[in-house]
This record gives sequence, C-alpha cells and structure tokens, in this order.
Amino acid sequence: MSKAAKKTKEQLGKLYLTFLKASIFEPRPIIKDTKVLQSIQDLATGSEYKALPGCVGRTGAWMLADPLKNLPEAKEYIVKHVYPFNEPIGAAWMLWYGEGHYAGLHQDYNARFAENDDSGKLWYITSILISNKGMEGGKFIIAGDSCLNNKELASRLMVLDITEPGWGTCWNMFTLHGVSHITAGERITLMIAKRHPKHLKADLEKKQN
Repeated sequence: MSKAAKKTKEQLGKLYLTFLKASIFEPRPIIKDTKVLQSIQDLATGSEYKALPGCVGRTGAWMLADPLKNLPEAKEYIVKHVYPFNEPIGAAWMLWYGEGHYAGLHQDYNARFAENDDSGKLWYITSILISNKGMEGGKFIIAGDSCLNNKELASRLMVLDITEPGWGTCWNMFTLHGVSHITAGERITLMIAKRHPKHLKADLEKKQN
C-alpha cells in the first residue's frame, strides 16, 4: 500500500471517529443535575419492579412503568435535556437488570408508543443509567437500523461501556440494540421515548428489507 493510500485510509478513519463523537449514539452525560439524579435514584431503589412480559433476556429485565409521574422536577428536566430536546415524553419506564440478565438485539418500531402512532414521525429512545451496583458486563450494543437489510445492519456496530450514573445513549426506533450478559452485580436504567417533530420514519422504513 502506498503512503498516499495509507494516509487516505487513516484520514477516513479519523473522519468516521469525528462523526461518532457528534452522533446521538455516542455516550454522554444526560442528567447532570445531582438533585434530579438523586430523586430518580431514590425512586429506583425504593420501588417494586414487575417482570417484563415478552422479555428478550434469559429471565428478562424487570420493569417499573411511568416512573416520573410523581417527580415533576425530574420530568421537566428530562423534557428539556433528552433528545429530541424540549419535546414531550411519549413514554417512560425503568428497567432493573441483575446477574445473568441480558437483552438480545432488537428494534423498537413495534413498541406500544410507536405502534399506536400514526403521525409518520420518527421516535427516539434514550437509555440513562441510574444505578450501578458492582456491575460486570452489561455493555450496551448498537448496530445498524435494520435486521433484514444486510447493508444497513453492517453500517454500524458500537459497544458502549456506560458505568457512570446519569450517563446514557440514544437510538431511533429502527436501530438494533441490546445489552450484553451481566455476569455480576446489577443495574437500573431510565428509558425515555420521544417523537421527533420533523424527522420522518418513511426513509428508514424503506430500508428494512
């Protein structure tokens, strides 16, 4: 390989890394307000979770529905700081994962909030780590935006090691995503679904097959 060709490949690699850093998928601190984070952590550790029906894990995550209903300050903060910013929350839930749990790769286009929406707009889902108790494993995996279109499937593969409470990542309703096996400890995540006011889902729908 010539020096010029090698330099071009290195430049392309650096450009791609720059793109990832600017991407909504890149892990980042989402809840920076310690008071808001503490209020959600208090709720997370003091609530009773229910088994998640149709779970994609070995025994599946356990879920707490509508966790922000009695936390108005936290809800206001989430509306403002979770992508798409300053848009209302379409759905919110909390997930508890323990030792042996995982979430196989899946999409969210058939989740209730998206399936019952006829606006034609694209939904985005954000996962925010709330609690991490000695967790080993449990890495977040994000692949392409289709499970049948091989080109789209292979267009992205990110393994995100999110261990700091308040940090999270985001994806759209067609993005394949999952959580690797938790080999020890436990984690609690806050899940937020919001509909984008301008982005249409039609372009990604065409790429599913």
